[in-house]
Amino acid sequence: MRIEVVVFAGVLYALLTMWASILVIVDELSSPLQKIAQLALVWGIPVLGSLIVFGLHRKPEKPSGKYRQDLDAGDDFAMSGAGVRRTQEALDGD
Repeated sequence: MRIEVVVFAGVLYALLTMWASILVIVDELSSPLQKIAQLALVWGIPVLGSLIVFGLHRKPEKPSGKYRQDLDAGDDFAMSGAGVRRTQEALDGD
């Protein structure tokens, strides 16, 4: 009975670690240095490292399939210099 529990725990650990490693390797959003650090975490801290990688893993956003809406010119009035220039021109009468 005891050997079966040890074997089961070993197999579970191996599967968890391999799954986390594959997840890190195929991640398109991480730089090579980030991948190395994540793999060190997965293999250096048994089970907990894999759980951390699973919890923090980023998934690429799916495209919405819609075109971006044109921005309303009035939305950025206070943020851009164009609004200030237009106001100044209106005040100056140009």
